[in-house]
Amino acid sequence: MRNLARAVLVLFGVLVAVVACTAYEIGVQRDDPPALREADVIGVWEGNQGARIEFMAEGRARLTDARAWTCTPDRKPGVLTAEGSWTLDRRPDEAPGALVLFAVDGLPAKGCADWFEIPMSGRSAEGEFRSGAFAGQWGGGGERYRRAATG
Repeated sequence: MRNLARAVLVLFGVLVAVVACTAYEIGVQRDDPPALREADVIGVWEGNQGARIEFMAEGRARLTDARAWTCTPDRKPGVLTAEGSWTLDRRPDEAPGALVLFAVDGLPAKGCADWFEIPMSGRSAEGEFRSGAFAGQWGGGGERYRRAATG
């Protein structure tokens, strides 16, 4: 009888430990980083290979001199200069960012949609987001963007 009581007590302790660990993990996973705001995106971002993207407050975007893009009528890599629109978005498998849709002459009306990631790890000590990159299907040649100083 004593061994049975001891076994029940050990099993109860293990059960409590499992429940506590599970509750902790659920709590940790729910601690999402602060949401990305429009103010975190709006402004000029300069690429390390000469490109530049400007996110404007009214949801417009202007990309200039972006190299190695296949968002061209013949799908061959080239330099892209285009205007379009952007919206904040969050995808479960990527960093928060902006979904950008560029209108390009010679392409269907849907244009070229691409994802501009702004990783939470790219925040400055003051909390400002400072780095980003295009992560979508159209390329961008691995160009990394830094937010230009304002003011």
